[in-house]
Amino acid sequence: MPKYRMNKKAQVTLFVVIAIIIIAGVVLVLYFKPKLPLPSKLKPVEDYFLSCVSDIAKEGATILSEQGGYIQLPPFEAGSAYMPFQSRLNFFSSSIPYWFYISGNNIYKTQVPTLREMEAQLANYVAEHIDECSFEAFAEQGYSISTEEVGKISSTVRILEHDIAIELQYPLTIEYADTTKRITRHTARVSSELGSFYKLAKKIYDEEQKNLFLESYTLDVITLNAPTTGNEISCAPLVWSTQEVSSAIKEALQNNLRRIKLKGTYYKLTKEENKYFVYDIGESVDKQIIFFYSSLFPTRLEIVPEEDGIMKAMPVGLQEGLGILGFCYVPYHFVYSLAYPVLIQIFDKENNLFQFSLVVVVDKNQARKAEIIETPEQVEAELCKNKLEKISVYTYDPDLEPVEAKIKFKCLNTVCDIGSTITKGEEAGLTAQFPQCVNGFVIASAEGYAPTKQQLSTNEPSSVELRMKPYHELAVELDIQLKENESALINFKSEDYSTSLVYPVEKSIKLAEGFYDIDAYLFRQGNIILEGEKTEKCIKVPASGIAGIFGFKKEECYDITVPEQTLTEAVAGGGKTSVSLYEEDLAVSKKIAISIPQFKVPTTAEEMQNNYYLIDTSKLGITLE
Repeated sequence: MPKYRMNKKAQVTLFVVIAIIIIAGVVLVLYFKPKLPLPSKLKPVEDYFLSCVSDIAKEGATILSEQGGYIQLPPFEAGSAYMPFQSRLNFFSSSIPYWFYISGNNIYKTQVPTLREMEAQLANYVAEHIDECSFEAFAEQGYSISTEEVGKISSTVRILEHDIAIELQYPLTIEYADTTKRITRHTARVSSELGSFYKLAKKIYDEEQKNLFLESYTLDVITLNAPTTGNEISCAPLVWSTQEVSSAIKEALQNNLRRIKLKGTYYKLTKEENKYFVYDIGESVDKQIIFFYSSLFPTRLEIVPEEDGIMKAMPVGLQEGLGILGFCYVPYHFVYSLAYPVLIQIFDKENNLFQFSLVVVVDKNQARKAEIIETPEQVEAELCKNKLEKISVYTYDPDLEPVEAKIKFKCLNTVCDIGSTITKGEEAGLTAQFPQCVNGFVIASAEGYAPTKQQLSTNEPSSVELRMKPYHELAVELDIQLKENESALINFKSEDYSTSLVYPVEKSIKLAEGFYDIDAYLFRQGNIILEGEKTEKCIKVPASGIAGIFGFKKEECYDITVPEQTLTEAVAGGGKTSVSLYEEDLAVSKKIAISIPQFKVPTTAEEMQNNYYLIDTSKLGITLE
């Protein structure tokens, strides 16, 4: 019995092996079966069809190249007033998706297409446009061409470095005279640099994301074309127009980015200093690369500090006078946050093109971080977490009309956000929980009004009313004529609000009701040489050795050298006064006239010191008109 079972099992195994051999044989026969050549009578139709498929593939490849690797664009995302970048850069007739950008709500985003995604889009494009291949001309010549099985169309595309390979499943039956042929599979190969273009574009993009070389060039542009950090020997304020500085930065970016080259063979350097614009991405580039920015592109530029279109740096040593510091100097530090698009174009010798765009980001004088980091939540002060007392706040204007305002509460050095008053009926109010504090301050702020504060203890429920003081913009008129490069600095200081202007760069000022201390300094052109001096400074220091242990000290002296300085602006007038400005007067006035006493333009340090003394004892004239 066991023997019989073994023989039967061996027979079954033999049959299985024979079946496998037969199937394999059939497959091999079919695979190596020579394909019959297309009859010559029908070949013109297939040649035309393959040429038409190739043209459609070229059209699709051109769209991919012009639109950063996309035929079907990614979903559109609008920008915002804060960050003005859409998800695409509009450049003439092309809409080019950013490979890297910042969304309207300030989130870093990427949308870099992969090679497989590009192949899939191009394959769909070929399949969708295949009906553009018309056989009407062949029908007139007696051909019968049938495409009844159109529903079975499918396309496969491979983007190679220098070619595009297309395979199309498209049932096509061609009949001519007594010859008929059904063709279902069509293959074509198109010469194209799309693959090499994309490979180079991805290399440039990855290098920028890793090392931020465009941000480095941008920081250099800002440093060379705008005030950043420094000091100047001067007693007059330094003033820049925000609009002019912004325009200078944009113009410099527009000119300098075009000069950037990637290390390679597509250019020749005519000057040694042009090496600065050559960047090495790790391989020699033989295609032409253009980095393009236009001042018309959406650009975000924020400069701090800046107010009403003016960047201002105030002198140190002015109020104290030369008798204390020996000279005046103006320190300045401006912080720039800049985001702007760059279009990167790649050309070959036949002027074939691939282009993509990205956004370059400088944040507070620093290149953005190469990695994307979420902003940590701000830590709320412990005092602000414990809001225990219910307080009501009401905000009005001088006519007792409601004014909606943001409310904060200050206790010692801690400031807590409370909320905003909201207009209901005839009053703007807010009832909210406040932290407990004795003699704290409720602070209200609103657009068009000076900040207002009132002292309040919040150790029990209470209410407070704040009268908001509106700003009034007044033209400023001086009773003196200033020449080119001459200026006047006028300071207004009150308990709650202070402001200043540098005339004639600024010719208007915003003032609210209040009691002001006003001082003015008139600067004219001069050439005062302050002689250098050398003084000896001695201080007590611990004695060395065992004597120092017991607290003994010794005297050490060193020299202090003040170098010779030259002042080109000299104080030649000024004065001080105090005045109350009332709401009813400000509301009907258009201009504030200021009379400034004038002095002799000094030629020595002693005369300069005397002018400062005259400023302290001279009185300004203030008139509202």
